[in-house]
Amino acid sequence: MAGARRYRDTVEDSVSVREGRQGIGIGSALLGALVTDAREAGHHVSCLPV
Repeated sequence: MAGARRYRDTVEDSVSVREGRQGIGIGSALLGALVTDAREAGHHVSCLPV
């Protein structure tokens, strides 16, 4: 149970961008908004570059 408590404020997400729409910043914008919302909701946030 201690392990589960350690991750209770952690969320995981992913962003997929439609072929033909990649490389124009859509994924970065969406991920940035997700990270901001998660932090504001009190979640621990760690992410990798898009």
